[in-house]
Amino acid sequence: MNKCADAFTRDFVRSTGKNEVLAIQHETITSGDAVYDIINVETFLLAHVSLPVIDSNTLYRREGFILDRVLNADIYRLRLEGFELVCKFECTQQGQFHPDKHIMRFCERCDNWFHTTCMDTSHDEAPTLRRGSTSSQASIVNIPRDIQRMWDNLLLTPLQRGSPSYNWLLSFELLVLAIRSQELSSGCPPDIRSFIIDHLSLASHLNHSLDMFVQIFLNLRRPDTTYYHCPDCHSVL
Repeated sequence: MNKCADAFTRDFVRSTGKNEVLAIQHETITSGDAVYDIINVETFLLAHVSLPVIDSNTLYRREGFILDRVLNADIYRLRLEGFELVCKFECTQQGQFHPDKHIMRFCERCDNWFHTTCMDTSHDEAPTLRRGSTSSQASIVNIPRDIQRMWDNLLLTPLQRGSPSYNWLLSFELLVLAIRSQELSSGCPPDIRSFIIDHLSLASHLNHSLDMFVQIFLNLRRPDTTYYHCPDCHSVL
């Protein structure tokens, strides 16, 4: 991008990921003959649990983040309408998210993402989960002990966007949220692998890598996982 109309737009553009696509709104003339190829671009909402599982080559964009072309020149301004910030009021990153650098955790109670660098670490060994009055499936269906143990281990997985172990915007946030919702409503499913496959939310062009991403997810939970306290409600994230 050649020029930004203001410092706010410039700072945002500098914080975008290497595979991030920016939507630009301006008057233009298009021709069907000029279309060279159609590519997959995944979209997600910055402030919500919404990012599908992508790989290091996947192009993506943040929904609602649009650049306006100023006076049909090569000058662009970030449209404030629909623009979202994350984290707390005293955020060290001014509420912005750098996909290639920042690791974030989601608080279900506050419905917000927080940078791990903006939170205090917790000595707890599990995240705070929502609790309901519905009896778990384990009380209705006889779940083998090893299957229940595996499920309980998955419940320890934090709702995280980004990973220090991978050099792209890897997140299983939709799957982790589905696991927590299943626990809240029915408890451990009889077939955990089928449940993971059904709720993995893998980008459509990566279906051929399904088994690899299932294994990546299963390897995420480790005994040395660090948890954090939500800066607003103090839940363990």
